[in-house]
Amino acid sequence: MKSHRAAFIALLTTACGGQGGFAPLYVAIEPVASIEAPVSESSALVLLEDGIACVTETYWYRIVCKDPGGESLMFGARGEGPGEFLFPHRVLRAPEGMIGVMDPDLGRLSLFTERGGFVKAVSSFPGFPTVFSAAQMKVVGETMAGTTRDPTQIRRNLEIELATGHVLWERSFPLERARPIQWYGARVVDDRQRFWAVSHSPSPYSELIPRTSHIDLFYLTADGPQYGFTLEVRDDVLGMDVLGDTLAVLVQRDIGSVLPERRVDWYDVATLDQR
Repeated sequence: MKSHRAAFIALLTTACGGQGGFAPLYVAIEPVASIEAPVSESSALVLLEDGIACVTETYWYRIVCKDPGGESLMFGARGEGPGEFLFPHRVLRAPEGMIGVMDPDLGRLSLFTERGGFVKAVSSFPGFPTVFSAAQMKVVGETMAGTTRDPTQIRRNLEIELATGHVLWERSFPLERARPIQWYGARVVDDRQRFWAVSHSPSPYSELIPRTSHIDLFYLTADGPQYGFTLEVRDDVLGMDVLGDTLAVLVQRDIGSVLPERRVDWYDVATLDQR
């Protein structure tokens, strides 16, 4: 638990203050696989073992998991009973190979087997906000760490016990309004203590969907976050996850229709370590 908290604090320090004074090292890479993803109100994505990527399909109240070869698994339905959702906002990699789904409308976290079988739900979160930030939340062991913001834009970072919903650790940060790099979306601390963050976004007033995105990588060391490199990947990154040597990103792509196309792209990052 101690090492996880230390890494989480390092992440928060980076996420709130950024890192200045470095010359970005840009590395352009191409996906090794790409599969169409469902339309959803959520940009959540999580990687499981064997490269399986799971995303939410909020309009059909379910979770869709696909591997790079196109094999898929879907589970969930509309309702308030076990294994059902009103708004499957966030999908998580949970302990023992399970899949976690956070539903803020029901105020609960549901856990499923890797084949979509319902295991249990946790809903007793005393004094805890129902909506986590889609950018930062993960299940580690018997706890879940996440980020929320209150109406005054104060960032609250918490770790809670899954079995009881009790808050084990909390720290608040004011919203940082000026920093060298503007991270605007998905942020991930992976299983190798690396912090990944989407760092460039088009103007909020622009109607153009970018053809590429940049993802900054930092190593979380005892001396603090150390910048590694910046990846250039295809399309506009909405969500992402990293597990081992695999990076998976949920992107939107302009295909000339009313709605952009959503896809999951897989990247092999095994040869990119710059340490």
